[in-house]
Amino acid sequence: MNAIVYASQAVTGLEPARLQALVRSSSEFNVRMGVTGMLLHDGQRFLQYIEGPERELRQVYARICASSSHHEMMELARGQIDVRRFPDWALYLAPATPPVLRELVLSDWSALVRSRHVGARAGTAIDRLIGLIGNEAMALPVERISLKSPCHGRVAFCSRLLDSPNV
Repeated sequence: MNAIVYASQAVTGLEPARLQALVRSSSEFNVRMGVTGMLLHDGQRFLQYIEGPERELRQVYARICASSSHHEMMELARGQIDVRRFPDWALYLAPATPPVLRELVLSDWSALVRSRHVGARAGTAIDRLIGLIGNEAMALPVERISLKSPCHGRVAFCSRLLDSPNV
């Protein structure tokens, strides 16, 4: 099992409808490939963590790199992982505030591991990313849509950003 984390700049004028279509199409492709992950968007930038079998992950990442919805991609980490961090989500799109996304981009992604200390305040970059799911103060509300996947059972993803002054 492998993972890749990258950040990129959204194209100017990326409309919510185009973002919704991108998420829907990407989720369907990820289900077919057996890849799961999370995508953060602050209205201007993306940070995405994807995980899955190496060959399929490379195919998904090549598709991401070729996408016209973003540019200035910067790979933050790539490597082997012991367990999926987002096993139920083909793609989970969560809006984030610019400071939260900036903090994650600047975090130490040198190891794709969780902290051994439960409740560690700083933790690792992956701890911070996972923490966004349960911390409503850090991540803005999202709408989840479920898909049935022969590979992963229930797969949830967000297809729409809610109105926000940061998006």
